Amino acid sequence: RHQKERIVFPLPYERDGKMTYVKPEQWRYNAMYTRQEFYTVFFENESSLDLEKSKDVDRVTVEYVDMIDERVKDYFFSREENQWKLRKMREYGLDEYHERDFILFFDRFVSDSLYQISHVASKIEISMPDPEDDIETLTGMIEAEQWPSFRPELPHEYYYNINYGQKMENKKYRVVALEGSSNGFLSLLFFRQKGYGEWMLYKMKN
Repeated sequence: RHQKERIVFPLPYERDGKMTYVKPEQWRYNAMYTRQEFYTVFFENESSLDLEKSKDVDRVTVEYVDMIDERVKDYFFSREENQWKLRKMREYGLDEYHERDFILFFDRFVSDSLYQISHVASKIEISMPDPEDDIETLTGMIEAEQWPSFRPELPHEYYYNINYGQKMENKKYRVVALEGSSNGFLSLLFFRQKGYGEWMLYKMKN
């Protein structure tokens, strides 16, 4: 019931260019990314993460990417009178997705261990909390061979991306934020494109 109260009915639902409208009695509860332990958010750079906490953001799109069926669902939310409401849904093929090339790379990166190790820099910068001091951060470099010992758990096949309006104009850099749905977990993976177009992981922050 609470979810329906946060939806503007009849809800416009565009599927492959064809528009229909969902009535309240047709709606089925959707837990979205909250049913997962953590979800992904794609950014152009680390400073874009500030958008998550910005009080100026009044429009957000939750993007669900299904790599198995190669489909994307967008959930368009906007805030009015301090209430967030779902106002539209759009479903389309993966080929139309604005981050298609990167997510194709990332899905293979997380699901193919040999491909993954060949797409990390020879030396990776690592930052993580000091286990003996919660305030301090430990920073150092690890060899590519050590990466499997440091990598966080990575999602695969199904992704939720939250678009806060972050610009993705620089096609050479991507930051993947792995965020816990309810436990405050945050891990940042930094990628950059080499001259021949291959993405490489070069930095991680916890």
